[in-house]
Amino acid sequence: MARRLVPFAEATAPGPEVTGCVRNTSFLVPRAALPDFLAAAESGTATAGDHADLRLTGPLPCFSFVPSDHAGRPAMAPGA
Repeated sequence: MARRLVPFAEATAPGPEVTGCVRNTSFLVPRAALPDFLAAAESGTATAGDHADLRLTGPLPCFSFVPSDHAGRPAMAPGA
């Protein structure tokens, strides 16, 4: 599924672990690409049938795409 969606995103980032979830990924999708992103997600869901459950949530805050330290704080650039 991710391979179908990545071409429409400017960036991706792993999301937090979710119990019972195989993969949790955030996609940074430009507004202009959103219709194609949603169509690809719908097509993938139809193809997966009963084998997988795709859930889309959003929009999410952009800080999902900011590198962080292990404590979850935004990482500081060297010398900052």
